Amino acid sequence: MSTSTLNRRSGEFRCSVCGVEISRMAARMDHTCRGWKCRQQYHAQLQLRIRQSRVRESVRLQEFQAKLSQYREQHALEEGIDEAESFVPICVPGIVRLVIPVNEERKLQLRENLKRLIEDALELDTCQSEHRSIDRDATNSCEMSLPVLTGQACGICGGYCCTDGGDHGHLTADVMRTYIDANPAVEPEDLIDKYLSYVGSKTYEDSCIFHGAGGCTLPRSMRSDVCNTHQCNGLKDMSEGVQQGQTRFFVAVSHDEQISRHCFLSDDPKRC
Repeated sequence: MSTSTLNRRSGEFRCSVCGVEISRMAARMDHTCRGWKCRQQYHAQLQLRIRQSRVRESVRLQEFQAKLSQYREQHALEEGIDEAESFVPICVPGIVRLVIPVNEERKLQLRENLKRLIEDALELDTCQSEHRSIDRDATNSCEMSLPVLTGQACGICGGYCCTDGGDHGHLTADVMRTYIDANPAVEPEDLIDKYLSYVGSKTYEDSCIFHGAGGCTLPRSMRSDVCNTHQCNGLKDMSEGVQQGQTRFFVAVSHDEQISRHCFLSDDPKRC
């Protein structure tokens, strides 16, 4: 399907169907002239393109699911696991990055970020942060509400969701205020130093400063709400399965639809 075209020499825009000259606004909004037949044909082509895209995506998904099931059967046989079909296949993303030393510039940036957050936190009333403290305790995170299965599945990924953490770790003034309320004797500089003490000597390249080779280096009580509550699509599927009574899962880590590692999880001791 074509869209409105631009003649680069003359600067003219033309209808994607009949080729008649149209305005820049019409080219941006409709891609066609005002003729109803052109508009009807363009939207029919657009709907066809959407349907074709959905079909391709559905076929791609079915092929990957078949590949995932085949991978599960193969490794269940190799590892001596019976009833492979009883393990619900779940796919989580995988991180493919190097672990590199943390430079001092990143630590300085983190210090400045924390300083600003703590200054903002001290301007908040305790009552303003009470609601988030309650929500934090009741969060449906993998380690709190589904500790055995989803906690293990989350760990096998390696921290794909940590890559947006930068030098801020998604921390907020609310997180600082909650910690200060729980530890009223803490001084701002001491709190900054405490966070900095959890920065490891190495972290994943282009990822959160607290993202070490073994996972998040922060204790859960000092992490952001984003980090405590986020679930990727795979973990959401797994959580729904657990709530429906499923107790066995085959978790595969995939990057660009290539499976790099896996784990058979159940309510028995895990087999990875």
